[in-house]
Amino acid sequence: MSLLILILAGYGLANILTFGKIFSGTRQLFVEFFDDSISSVVIAQLSYIFNFYDNEETKELLQEKFTEFCFCIMCIGFWSGIAIHFLMYLSPIGPPSNFFLDACMVSGSSWFLDSVLVSIEKEE
Repeated sequence: MSLLILILAGYGLANILTFGKIFSGTRQLFVEFFDDSISSVVIAQLSYIFNFYDNEETKELLQEKFTEFCFCIMCIGFWSGIAIHFLMYLSPIGPPSNFFLDACMVSGSSWFLDSVLVSIEKEE
């Protein structure tokens, strides 16, 4: 029962954060922040950690990946799963398992449910 609650709550949160009109301004601010704020300092730190070159192509790639995160149902689903897992400690049901498995379950379920809904909408 707690797994079903986790999946439905995680999908609901991921769907609202990814597609909800109420968060469209927040998503746009997030996108603009990463378009403007991927500075040479961040690029230098990441290039040191991951051993890649600090150039304009790398900066554009990172901006694209960070921007893509705002609209990815699986990415948002993963972090929603972690948040819901820790929120379930407050409920009388308790958390289903460990947080990483819960996050992966919500991420995959969010992707699957979104794919089903998109295919149903295409048929109509």
